[in-house]
Amino acid sequence: MRKLENTRLFYIKPLLKDINSNKNVFVDMHVHTSYTDGMMNVEKIVQKARKYGIGIAITDHNHIQGALELSQVKDVFSIPGIEVAGKEGIHILIYFYTYPDLQKFYRKHIEPNKIKEKFTMLKVKTIDIIKTARKFKCVICAAHPFGPGATGLARKIHGEMMNEVILEGLDAIEIMNGSMFRGHNNKALKFGQVINLGITGGSDAHTTKEIGGTMTYANCSKTISAFLDAVVKNKNKVIGKESHILYKPYTKIMLLRDVARSPILYSKYHMNLVKKKLGIKK
Repeated sequence: MRKLENTRLFYIKPLLKDINSNKNVFVDMHVHTSYTDGMMNVEKIVQKARKYGIGIAITDHNHIQGALELSQVKDVFSIPGIEVAGKEGIHILIYFYTYPDLQKFYRKHIEPNKIKEKFTMLKVKTIDIIKTARKFKCVICAAHPFGPGATGLARKIHGEMMNEVILEGLDAIEIMNGSMFRGHNNKALKFGQVINLGITGGSDAHTTKEIGGTMTYANCSKTISAFLDAVVKNKNKVIGKESHILYKPYTKIMLLRDVARSPILYSKYHMNLVKKKLGIKK
């Protein structure tokens, strides 16, 4: 753990004011907008990215409108991304080498499988999402692998399915997530070492203040292909700290809003999780 922490993961808050003078390319790889459960629109994200010279990957839940809007902003470096969740609730980040591929993937494999526009989970299994994503040039990353509930791939509730997902083509592990607690991130770091995949970090920002709190960076040209290649080839690093605990309730507030809109759907989903944990077959 110590070697990776010293050479590729730095538990310090990035000095955003110094980014413009740094030779590396810095990208916050996990940002949400008001199109899903974020508290900010794309314009607010762009303003902060411009101010500090950082790149952004908008990774809304099963949604790409924010990412497509960002792609039209030519003076902000961006990575095409989306955060998807199959019927088991596992959160997977997928980064594409081109925006057209992101759009094709969404139109063909995500949009038709939505249960409801604001419902986080899809009708299809996580493994099937990964198999279809593999048809495109992309980087598939396990978001906050020890995250709460069923969102983390490495949680015990997912059992052998975790191995299947990894073998099917996982490229990276998010070893630093700004919205998690240090214990979650420490476990993710150890997990990343064991399975020896690429590493990423992102703020998981839902508010403007959180943007840039955790970032992935690489000494490469400022192109999507060069940056994602650096992640896959383990030539990148991660820097950041968890966001202040006062920001964490924002995510919960938005989740409660969605639960209130779809109480039956969420009740069924959580009942299935309980059954799965207890080993009760449907």
